[in-house]
Order: sequence, then structure tokens, then C-alpha cells
Amino acid sequence: MLAERMGMPPGTFEVRVQAATINAVLRVAADEFARETAGRGITPEVLNDHREQLAHGLGLVTRRVSGTDAD
Repeated sequence: MLAERMGMPPGTFEVRVQAATINAVLRVAADEFARETAGRGITPEVLNDHREQLAHGLGLVTRRVSGTDAD
């Protein structure tokens, strides 16, 4: 799916780097979610924060790779 969106063959370095970066975002968000819910459980606020963190992190990755980031 990433390769198709990027218009590149699946095994290219660029596609693999984006996949690895997305994986890192998911891992960090999952670790943060686990830390936030440890001992106090899952609350609507924690779920909301988790969704926002995922959206923000994935947005950073996709904007940077697509060249639409303002930097």
C-alpha cells in the first residue's frame, strides 16, 4: 500500500524506510498508551490522547516523506 501511494516498487529503500518509520510511530504510541493506562486503566481521555498522538505522529511521517512539510 505504501509503495503504491508513493508510486514506487515495494522493495525500494524509500518505501522500506517509510514503513520502518511508521512502525516506530506505532511502537512509541503503544508504549505511551501502556504507560498512561498502567495502574489506572483505560479512560476516555487516555483513548482520545492516544488517537491524537497517533494521528499527529503519522501525519509528521507522511508529510515529511511526501515533501509537504513546511521545513
